[in-house]
Amino acid sequence: MKSTKGIVIDLVDFEDYAKVVTIFSEEFGKLAFYAPGVNKSNSKNKYSVQLFNISEFEIFKSRTIDKLSKLKTGILIHDLLNIATSYTTYIFATIIIKVLSQINEISNKNKDIYNIAENILLNMKNSNNVFLNYIIFLFKVLKLTPYKFNLKHCERCGNSDKIVRFDYVKNTIICKRCITRNETIQPYSFLETLRIINEFKLEEILKHRFNNNDLLITHSILIEFYENILGFNLGPIYLLKNFAPLTYTKEVADLYK
Repeated sequence: MKSTKGIVIDLVDFEDYAKVVTIFSEEFGKLAFYAPGVNKSNSKNKYSVQLFNISEFEIFKSRTIDKLSKLKTGILIHDLLNIATSYTTYIFATIIIKVLSQINEISNKNKDIYNIAENILLNMKNSNNVFLNYIIFLFKVLKLTPYKFNLKHCERCGNSDKIVRFDYVKNTIICKRCITRNETIQPYSFLETLRIINEFKLEEILKHRFNNNDLLITHSILIEFYENILGFNLGPIYLLKNFAPLTYTKEVADLYK
């Protein structure tokens, strides 16, 4: 018998009243288990296994990878169902759980990843700067993998001062001394946005006021990396690519090229 706290990231109906539930847990990362009877109206476990909810699960842990673990008891800790009442919040949260469903492939830092996800989802539930929280999640989780961006030192000389550019190809920074004739100096506020999100803790980041275009470009960089470098399936991300509040003009893009 094992007990673990987890975020519900997937549900599949199974037989008449059961579900196969997938969670992202503190101890095991991604974990699927058989949950008998949770589709019954009088099930004591039914609220603990709703999508996005955070619960404490007591399970009979399978000893082999070809068999599912089985739920004994689920105790709801945080009800996050109201995330689904806002279209954009629901899309952001769905992308977060799509990342959680794949992150074990490149990182084993389950507790750190879990803590970030829980804090972000709780902030989003309370409508606390939803877009910024979503970006922070994508950024901070990436830092817990071998693929994190190098935002400490100039990729060409190793110095950490006079940074003027983020290199989209190598995902690193370049200082003024090393910039070439064909490379542009990007907005200082954009480079500061990357530095702050990279270095500061969640609570400190949320105190800052960021330029919206800086956040939009940061989001584009992150999505491009997750999709094209890591090969992650981000589910409904396509719904955001033509979503007016998250798009920017060619003139804006030219400032960051």
